[in-house]
Amino acid sequence: DGTLLTSQRYEWTAPGIASQVGNPDLQGFPWRAAGFSRWERILRAGETVHGHVREFPAGEREVLAPQAIKSILVVPIFVEDVWWGFIGFDECTAERRWTKAEIEVLRAAAGTLGGGIQHQRAEEALRESEQRFRTLFENTLIGLYRTTPEGRIVDANPALVKMLGFSSLEELAQRNLEEEGFEPQCPRAEFREQIEREGSVTLRETTWRKRDGSVILVRENAKLTRDADGRVAYYDGTVEDVTECRRAEEALRESEHRYRAIVE
Repeated sequence: DGTLLTSQRYEWTAPGIASQVGNPDLQGFPWRAAGFSRWERILRAGETVHGHVREFPAGEREVLAPQAIKSILVVPIFVEDVWWGFIGFDECTAERRWTKAEIEVLRAAAGTLGGGIQHQRAEEALRESEQRFRTLFENTLIGLYRTTPEGRIVDANPALVKMLGFSSLEELAQRNLEEEGFEPQCPRAEFREQIEREGSVTLRETTWRKRDGSVILVRENAKLTRDADGRVAYYDGTVEDVTECRRAEEALRESEHRYRAIVE
């Protein structure tokens, strides 16, 4: 409903100072309803809240005074230019005037925290993206692969492993594509020359040899990936087994030919 709430997450206290991290009043704290709209306005603007609590508005004193806070310094934390929260110093033993150096130190700490939160979010987003890709990779019915120019199989999804009659990726990865897996009339050298010349191959139909020696007709799409130095690193591709489709097409053509022979 747009209500601005805040909860105290962490706390460091000096000996003899009562902890507030377990204070239920500071969890889900409603800024505007509790009279802290001034803080919201100042912190959103990137400025600091500091001073003696006795000089603060009455609504703020009602919250801060029971915590025995005499002077306070609060600095906003921003994540990707969006106000995320704040970090602060509470002086509970005597009133204190915060120096410019102390304010700048706390600002630096807030910047470090904001950068750390942003980095953590980026890592979490990357992990989620990788998980989504891996789920798609593992469950799609089309064969997917990553190979090297030298013929090493870096990765292949279960659909491709099954298509070629292997029991596992580890077993398939023992195959050197420069030495086996392709029929003489469709050598891998032709594929390699085309993809390195054009950067990709599209709807390329070739014959591959399965683990048991049988041959299948596949339709392949692939792209070339280079490393930071511009050298060819990988070939990433998709593969469809079109053997049965071609057989069906040939059977249909033969049937049509026989029909024409009869009627003519």
